[in-house]
Amino acid sequence: MPTAPVPQVVEGFLKELLGAKKAIKLYPAGNPLAAEWIQRLHRNLEGARHEGLPGSLRIANGQWEWDGGHLASRDQALDAFRFELETRHINDIVIEPGVEPWELRDLLDCLNLGQQELDAAGGPQAVLSQKNVVHISLRGLFWGEGGGTGAAGPGAPTARLDALEALVNAIVEALADQFRELTYDRKRLSPWLLELAEPGGAEGVFAAIEMLIPVIEAEPDKELRYRILAESIVALPDPLRGTLAGSWLMPRAWIPDVLSLLTRFSGDELAQLTALVPATAIEEIRANLEEMPAEDWRKARLREALEDALAAKDTPPAPTEPLIAEDDPGLAKLGDVVRAACAPDAVLGHSVNILFHLLGTVETEAYPIFLIDAFEEAIAEGLTRSELRLALRIVRALNSLEK
Repeated sequence: MPTAPVPQVVEGFLKELLGAKKAIKLYPAGNPLAAEWIQRLHRNLEGARHEGLPGSLRIANGQWEWDGGHLASRDQALDAFRFELETRHINDIVIEPGVEPWELRDLLDCLNLGQQELDAAGGPQAVLSQKNVVHISLRGLFWGEGGGTGAAGPGAPTARLDALEALVNAIVEALADQFRELTYDRKRLSPWLLELAEPGGAEGVFAAIEMLIPVIEAEPDKELRYRILAESIVALPDPLRGTLAGSWLMPRAWIPDVLSLLTRFSGDELAQLTALVPATAIEEIRANLEEMPAEDWRKARLREALEDALAAKDTPPAPTEPLIAEDDPGLAKLGDVVRAACAPDAVLGHSVNILFHLLGTVETEAYPIFLIDAFEEAIAEGLTRSELRLALRIVRALNSLEK
């Protein structure tokens, strides 16, 4: 018997599917972490099936649907996933009981293929059939797998569809170029994140960060681009930075892309972010840290930052005491010295010393005329203030230079 509403079960499974899809792109087929993600997805699928997960999830009317219900979700990641499937002409995902983990791996590989590869293979279902996947089906009208008007043969989309796909691909590629440039230019990236915060707050900034991370991962100089992104996040003003760290980044550390970003922060930067997270949230993240399918060093880095943040929260701040009392005799004496040094006569003497220093650092045969003018003004000022010794010192110095 299901213990949770079906839409909630569907949303949880789709998020797990999307997370595994992104993670599989980061690891080669033989990597143990890739296998761990597949096993995790398989366990989640079996659990969701017992909770009432429908066997067929369709995309229609701009939303996820199934027999007897639909998902009214505003999750940006799921909306982007749905849009991606629609652009690939996939409008029905069918997962039958008895599916094997290796079939889920082939499903994720298929979803990560480029559009040209799918076209060449005859569509997503043809890709799965070639790999002998029998418990999963990906259906779409344009692949001749759904019936109804507008159906076409496999690999033979209409000319109008080809033109539309070419336009979409050109737009996507142009946007990708813009985002690649953005991740290399902090002067543009920081203001852009702030602009996104105006209408969408921290949620809008997090959505942009999630979008930029795959762009960064695909670049050969990704470490430099991660550094630029990390510095831009730390430079955000409070309370935006605190909300972003406490409500979006840290609670989603289990997402591979987010964890990859968090481990790129320096120790001081990570300490700043974790200090903005409530202690209860830190405890929850730390408790779930071991279950995250990620490299041990990444988990160890985050664990250390979380433990330091908890220790800092448990330690009461030391009372601040003035270093010097207001009635301290030394402070009064220092004040007298400062005031004496700021007296007009003292300032004039300091200025003359600076002029002599400048005069000694240039060629004596070609010292600037403005220094002579400054000395003449200093002589006049000295005579006005009855500083005859200072005026005589300047005249003798200039006379020795002439000789």
